[in-house]
Amino acid sequence: MTFSDICRVFFVVLRMVLGILLLSDISFKSTYPEVHTFPVRRAGLSPLNASLVNYPNFNVTATTEFWWYFPALLTDVKRVRGVAPVNCTGAENECLSYFVPGSMADISLDPSQPVLTANQFPKGSAYMQIDAPGYQLDFQRINRVNDPYMTLLDCHVYGIPQVAIQVCLKENGNELLAGTILPLVLLCSIIICRCSY
Repeated sequence: MTFSDICRVFFVVLRMVLGILLLSDISFKSTYPEVHTFPVRRAGLSPLNASLVNYPNFNVTATTEFWWYFPALLTDVKRVRGVAPVNCTGAENECLSYFVPGSMADISLDPSQPVLTANQFPKGSAYMQIDAPGYQLDFQRINRVNDPYMTLLDCHVYGIPQVAIQVCLKENGNELLAGTILPLVLLCSIIICRCSY
């Protein structure tokens, strides 16, 4: 057998192996074996507190917080995860659903327990909190025929003159309609959507 024959056989076998790999349904699932369990006082997200808008400095701090967290609100995999929708009634590609569990900063450890260090559990690579409260948000476009119209009474401007944001919200049963009144007039309009909670 010559060198070219060996190369030819090698590439035929390589093509068969790659064909099998590409046509097979291979998926990977992350598993985390339990290394250590310890109690926490609080984890997850707390109930929404709408009374914060009455705080005297809310207008000044609201836009700062919004613009700081907004770019990563639904993209940061440490804070949000895409899941199957629960309340969407439209077509499958028209619904977006996210689960927001809270971040590690939201966890309050039990002070009566000893502090854990990385040296104690070197095989511990992740932290899992079971049964912590979070929020699932289902988004879909507003039905402009059947859903109620937004008016100026449904909108409020938050911020200071240099940096402000207008938020339009309307309750419709167990849904929250969000968006802008005249999206075509605005240069950068928010997608008008329905959010079930």
